[in-house]
Amino acid sequence: MISHAQVFKRVQPALGTLIELSVEHDSFEKAQALMTSAFAEARRLESVLSAFTPWSELSRLNSAPLETVVSVSAELEFVLHLGRKIEKLSHRSFRLMPECTHETESCYSLNGNKVLKATNCRFDLGGIAKGYIVDRLFEELKTQLEDRPFSVNAGGDLRCQGDHSVEIRVPTLGDEKRYELAIQNCAVASSSLRGLQVGQPAARYAGRSGEAVAVTVMGALCAAADALTKAVLFGGWNEALSTAYPTAQIFAFDRFGNLHDSQ
Repeated sequence: MISHAQVFKRVQPALGTLIELSVEHDSFEKAQALMTSAFAEARRLESVLSAFTPWSELSRLNSAPLETVVSVSAELEFVLHLGRKIEKLSHRSFRLMPECTHETESCYSLNGNKVLKATNCRFDLGGIAKGYIVDRLFEELKTQLEDRPFSVNAGGDLRCQGDHSVEIRVPTLGDEKRYELAIQNCAVASSSLRGLQVGQPAARYAGRSGEAVAVTVMGALCAAADALTKAVLFGGWNEALSTAYPTAQIFAFDRFGNLHDSQ
């Protein structure tokens, strides 16, 4: 049987970046319908997880009165609990409240889908939400595409099925170095100090101790990989993270663009 499958690509702005969908399919109409549905889901999830949209669920949580228990959606619950896990494992090198300057973890509590804020510190999920949305779009597309190759890429946070390659751009003292990474059926996320210094709150994490200026993490879930890049960038890869994520591959680059550490 002759296959007439083609690769279709579409790009739309979302999450403060561009989302690119690449789908292999033998029907233009079906591929376009799948991608249209995925982009709609991205916009819906952005309305849940964005800290910059006044009407988002996260913004409503941030504006809730102190000591008030707030019930959150399943999407926000998942992201908060995953982020909390990595926050603890990384000794707060990654934070759900990036601008928080308190030394303890007493600014909020999580109990299932119940959230209680004890201070005026604000949640900002910029270090994990994009990866989570990539995962959700990936799972939605997979139910329709089954074993066909496809990928979801949101500004460097990528998850794919099949064989793909991704370009890693590493800021250096001069300009940047570029590396090509061959990947298969996995998620990849990258963060760098240069990228974080153009407005993302994670740039203001207190007590940065990591030596890397750019980090790429390859793993199973893009949400975890996304958060882990910040954990490594601001604190380094530790034993607790290694135990919790034994299959994760860590690529940390120094200011000269050289790979100085990997796991």
